Amino acid sequence: MSVAGWIGIIFATIVAVALIIVFPLARIFLKSRYKITSSSDRGIKKFKDASGIGILFVPALKIRKYINQYILYEKGTQSYFYAKIRDDIQYIDFDIVAFDDENKIIKVLAVKELIEKKGTTSIIALPEGTSYVSLILNQVNNDKIEKDEHSSIELKRLIPFCVISAILITAECFIIKYCLSQMVGGLYAELFNSSLGSIFITIGIGLGLSAIATAALIVGLKLKEKKG
Repeated sequence: MSVAGWIGIIFATIVAVALIIVFPLARIFLKSRYKITSSSDRGIKKFKDASGIGILFVPALKIRKYINQYILYEKGTQSYFYAKIRDDIQYIDFDIVAFDDENKIIKVLAVKELIEKKGTTSIIALPEGTSYVSLILNQVNNDKIEKDEHSSIELKRLIPFCVISAILITAECFIIKYCLSQMVGGLYAELFNSSLGSIFITIGIGLGLSAIATAALIVGLKLKEKKG
């Protein structure tokens, strides 16, 4: 094979491993999790009107000065949400964590809204099966809201991510080393691939690169989370 062919294999290997780690692996194992495991908001009133059957809720105390109350109601088989907010709020950014009747998270909806009608949000359709919600406030007007609902990356997810990443990157290093040896050729190529010292060095490089890649991904995800 020509030198250009070996360089092409090296490039393809680097791109493939990077895409596997950044997309499926990171999304599966390093996805942001919420500390909340159920809705603690208090329903204070049931009602039935032209809108459907609904319940009026009081949200958590720390966001009550911005969101006074919110309503969940059903119309047919669809559930809806809207909130009563402070009159001076013109922009609001919050997450709706939807729970089923067994308090399992169904979905998290990100809501970013310019308020058109003073004192209330627009009506938002909720995922099928929603029985309860929790609200996580991110921003009101120009003010970012401090919150602690996002958990740290779970150790039970971080460990398999590190192991799989280390295996992939170490394998990548061996492929690159083999391609380089074939480009050089001769006795040096045989020694380069088979000597015990060379094998340990390659493993060490792979583990080092996987540690750097994992750290960079975690820092990037944390920065993205802070920016919202």
